[in-house]
Amino acid sequence: MNLILLTLSASAQDILINEFLYDSTESSDGDGEWLELCNPTKDTVDLSGWEIESAGTSWSESYTFADGSTISPGEYLVVGPGVGEVDFSPDLQNGGGTDGVRLIDGDGLVVDTILYDEGNSNLLEDDLGSTKGPFAPDVSAGESLARRTDCQESSNNGNDFYQESNPTPGKKNNGAAEPVECSVSESADVVINEYLADPPGSDSNDTHWVELLNIGTETVDLSDWMLVGGTSPSGSLGDAFPAGTTIAAGEYLIIGGSEVSSTIGDDPDVVLSFSLGNASNSDGLMLLDCDELIHDVALYGSSLNKDDEWPSCDGTGLATKDDLPGKPGSGETMGRLPDGTDTDDCGADFAVMSFATPWSENGLAGDCDGADAIKINEFLPNPDSEDTSADDGREWVELYNTSSSAVELTGWSLSWGTSSYSGTYAIPSGTTIEAGGYLLIGGVYVEGADLTLEKDDDFSMGAASSNADAVQLSHCGPGVADTVIYGSANEDGWIDDTGSKATSFAPKASAGESLARRTDGVDTDDSGTDFVSTSTQTPGEANPEISCETGDFTIKINEFSPDPANSTGHEWIELYNAGSAAVALDDWQIEAGTSSWSSKFTFPAGSIIEPGAFILLGDEGVPAEGRDYTTESNLSLGNASTGLDGVRLLDCPGTVQDTILYGKEDATAEVSDTGSEDYWEIDDLGTQTYALFPTDDDLTIGRFPDGEDSDDNSVDFCQDMSPTPGAANADCTTGGGGNGGGSLGPSKGCSKSSDGDPSKCSTGAGLAGPLWLVGAIVALRRRRREG
Repeated sequence: MNLILLTLSASAQDILINEFLYDSTESSDGDGEWLELCNPTKDTVDLSGWEIESAGTSWSESYTFADGSTISPGEYLVVGPGVGEVDFSPDLQNGGGTDGVRLIDGDGLVVDTILYDEGNSNLLEDDLGSTKGPFAPDVSAGESLARRTDCQESSNNGNDFYQESNPTPGKKNNGAAEPVECSVSESADVVINEYLADPPGSDSNDTHWVELLNIGTETVDLSDWMLVGGTSPSGSLGDAFPAGTTIAAGEYLIIGGSEVSSTIGDDPDVVLSFSLGNASNSDGLMLLDCDELIHDVALYGSSLNKDDEWPSCDGTGLATKDDLPGKPGSGETMGRLPDGTDTDDCGADFAVMSFATPWSENGLAGDCDGADAIKINEFLPNPDSEDTSADDGREWVELYNTSSSAVELTGWSLSWGTSSYSGTYAIPSGTTIEAGGYLLIGGVYVEGADLTLEKDDDFSMGAASSNADAVQLSHCGPGVADTVIYGSANEDGWIDDTGSKATSFAPKASAGESLARRTDGVDTDDSGTDFVSTSTQTPGEANPEISCETGDFTIKINEFSPDPANSTGHEWIELYNAGSAAVALDDWQIEAGTSSWSSKFTFPAGSIIEPGAFILLGDEGVPAEGRDYTTESNLSLGNASTGLDGVRLLDCPGTVQDTILYGKEDATAEVSDTGSEDYWEIDDLGTQTYALFPTDDDLTIGRFPDGEDSDDNSVDFCQDMSPTPGAANADCTTGGGGNGGGSLGPSKGCSKSSDGDPSKCSTGAGLAGPLWLVGAIVALRRRRREG
């Protein structure tokens, strides 16, 4: 390869800030602070009029050297109260966001700048004019920041300084190593061969790794070489490689964090903690030799952020979009294909690899039995309520082995999160899942769990309340075995198993509902197609097979009680089959809306409604003698206190089969917050026709005659109907409604005729309070006689 003769910085042969203590243990912080200068030159330097400045939000003078102040060659000069030759209180900042200290010469020029701690919201600039770092670390009280190599610099604060627990004012730094004699052979040919930028699960600094490969013919001494980059070319990727680090011809060398062994099976050759970017734009890394010359460049991502000014891979200038080979997904690596190929064209030399191959030739499939066979088959992300604190210890995930052989899960893990993967559970070594078998992983209160998560490491999968959440299974490759995205809008950019931003989602699970594959183990990499929500949980057992039937608009919301006298826990909805054939309601959903639509109930597998039959869905307070299905949590239908409320029925594929809007007289649809004509209240005509809300408790809104539907709610429904749950609707005396701001004018009465002829309306009394039970039992007997 061609050595890229570009330096990141030149060593400034000038006076340096060599060590300083900014957070003392004295009762008055400033009383114990000090700063040490060193002179690496061969000349005595006159410091008359020089200044020390410190910065929190901005730079300000802390001390000015008196006339005649000097520093001799090789001398250390310490300034600070009671420590050095000059007694003053510098009042340096204590971190908690990027702070700084710098030295200004007599002409007002910046000689040396140290920025420490992360954040830099005040955009302080280092000696390269960068505000992005890298920064020296923040240290504890009583500890100093000291140069790693005494009185030498690379203009990289992150590499130059370390945390010193035993400060040495006026002396050589404890951690300072003797300068490494740098000698790089012209034939040295070491390349960045593979790297993991987006580890599966929790993405900590200790899980990233980079593999180097010596494609030359001689052993190369990597002492004092380093990696830089990440999300910007000036980023720090840990310390320089320690003295004595070598790589033989044809050999691999892994640099990575302390937790890398959990995913690649062994400790890295060089342990360094760093974080590569996840390529929201363009990210990269560079290998620098001991002279700080760029020896190799690797870039990745799908779009180029030109403001970062990455060097091109061929060393001829700045990178272009052609230098980007793509963006790896979670658990995937970027690697040279074929192994070690180096044409100085990153876009051509690198490719995304599904299987990592640390210390091995790229392109070989990772040895991980069952990587395509083990699936997330069912999981419970919302066991109890919308209050996720009530879910502690009760969430669970079921895995299923689709293969004909047992699979050992050593090196496998589960991850979950609400905006990114924030929790990870490493499946214990030696865990096996039998052929065609299930493995149940759950919290401490999950009965029958094969593996139990302790409270401190419990699941916290999220209820997808406002945005999509995710759960992911990683195999021992490492790589992604299975991903399920559930909820609605994917504003966080979750990636599915096709490697793309997910656009299809498993449904949001209501409290007490699990998310289950329609058929055990069947995986199309489309969460919306593969999963259903169900109130019939089967942890550790076969999922009930779902018959996903597309509706033909014959199943109607026939009657409902939005405002019962007993209030909460007594609401109900009646469905009616107006067609001539039985319909399977597996995975059909009831949704209600007061400001937006939300799922209230999902019909379990085996739900069937015969032609001409009724089905009653009710809260727990509705008498059991009349209920066919019971909600896990209350229906909570709206009382139309402002604008319109609604209830609707969706079939298994998610097509709206019937929509009822209702409101009080002269109600109007609510315009969105943006002020545009963006209504959530849309009826089956695409407008806002609505039925009238009952005038008394325990009266209902119902169709008359049963099942007749013109899609105009103001025509189809009676306002004050005597409740007949599970049976034919009674005549009614009042009806009508309005258009809620839609294009249709209001119609009066119960009739479907254009003139609103009320001839089909008759007088009927409502059943209130205790009479409800009598009415329900009479209705049930009537339904059984009719059946």
